[in-house]
Amino acid sequence: MTVSKGYWGTSTILKRFDIKAKTTLWRWMKRDHNPFPKPDIEQNGAENLWKIESVLAFEKKLLSASQPSNDTDFVMEA
Repeated sequence: MTVSKGYWGTSTILKRFDIKAKTTLWRWMKRDHNPFPKPDIEQNGAENLWKIESVLAFEKKLLSASQPSNDTDFVMEA
């Protein structure tokens, strides 16, 4: 069963994606192609929070982008 309601904090996001530095997460949010979602709740002095469903949608896009496409222009011959 996948949890899809509620929020994940910064530390949970860092662990989920095996990110060592918070700056990496902020860089992901600024990239042009498939940016990481911005926090739904920004807090001073506490962890920012993301809707779990937003993070899972990003992760799904990330995984689908890493799958090989069914490009019919590329044919490998023996």
